[in-house]
Amino acid sequence: LISLQKTKYILYTSLIRETLMLLLSFAFLFVFHSLYSVMLAIIISRLIGGFLYIYFLAKNNIKIYAKIDPIFLKNIFKVIATFILISILSTIFLDADILILSKTATVTEVGIYSIAKKITRLMFIFIYSIIIALFPIISHEYYVSKEKFSSLCRVSFKVILILSSFLVFITFLSVVWLIKIFFGKAFIDSVTVTKIVIFSIVSLSLSFLFSRLLIVSNHQNKDLLALCIGLLIFIISGILSALKWNYMGMAFASVTSITILFVIHYLFVKKYVILPLKA
Repeated sequence: LISLQKTKYILYTSLIRETLMLLLSFAFLFVFHSLYSVMLAIIISRLIGGFLYIYFLAKNNIKIYAKIDPIFLKNIFKVIATFILISILSTIFLDADILILSKTATVTEVGIYSIAKKITRLMFIFIYSIIIALFPIISHEYYVSKEKFSSLCRVSFKVILILSSFLVFITFLSVVWLIKIFFGKAFIDSVTVTKIVIFSIVSLSLSFLFSRLLIVSNHQNKDLLALCIGLLIFIISGILSALKWNYMGMAFASVTSITILFVIHYLFVKKYVILPLKA
């Protein structure tokens, strides 16, 4: 649906699925008084969401059928390992700091840092959604018009930079209020570390945009390389910083590592995507 630029159907499905999950969770808890009933609500809502996607695909004349296509399978196997590794490393990269802290800090310190991570992740979701929505448009322009693609890259960079910077500014000013309202005064110690970690939003957002540009231009291997280098730096700097300065050290290591990942992505995009367009 994203590739068809029919993202409105994803919105419809998400709203119905999550609303249904919430209502079923309350209803099942009221009737059965068991947490297992919440799991059942999640399963039912996800199944209904899946059927809704099939319905919307059919509505857009996309038929689902099973067929063995040797050429398609051959092409998929050439790149699937790279995309699987990208997905795994991206997940590890986003949670490496929590994993390291869980082995080097107390439960309380991990909890304080986790609040900062939750707020940062929430802010990043807005940028993530925009880039995902832009992805099919960027992909289309790359194969249709190099000039429009180049222009779209510049505009996307400016928009993401401005939006992510705005989110950092707003979060920085309202972090005390956010923590008190959503987490309670018991977690007020998270304010300082949150004000550090949120600065990673800008670099993380731009890095994610550049990773999509590498994938669009069929340079996903460079995206994988950037993640490998960035993750290695993150793990080394994170362990050293956490051992010496606890969660505050991890906060600085996180921002620094994500910034380095952004620089690596930028250099790869400049060399393998932008410069070839000008040649």
